[in-house]
Amino acid sequence: IIIYGIGSVSELGIYMAIRCLLVEDEFFTRDVLSLTLRRANIEVDVVEGGKAALARLSTTQFDVIIVDLHMPDLNGYDLISIIRKDKQFKNMVIIAITANPSAIGTPEAQMADVFLTKPLDIKYMIEKIKSLVSVGHS
Repeated sequence: IIIYGIGSVSELGIYMAIRCLLVEDEFFTRDVLSLTLRRANIEVDVVEGGKAALARLSTTQFDVIIVDLHMPDLNGYDLISIIRKDKQFKNMVIIAITANPSAIGTPEAQMADVFLTKPLDIKYMIEKIKSLVSVGHS
């Protein structure tokens, strides 16, 4: 079976949608990203900060997490570090986003699978999600 679009085919041949957790405190960016990802057939849950992300991760399984590095309650650097230390998230794709390009040099940012600066190239981000998640689902 060949299925075009974003997602993967499970061992049973059932189409599996990509599940994404978007962690972004800025309203405009959060809305634009969530709408665009949904139009690309990616299921999106949205939270406004790192603490809310940890709570959601404890109850829901995701394929990818998009994390803004600069948030007020628990910043993206700390969130990425926590996720990478937890074995249950070993296959989760992490995309770090920031308006500060110099943040790429930090060890925590380097723990992300993809590092993107704002303004985001959303088409590129969706392509990266598709390629990285399909590897994890196979």
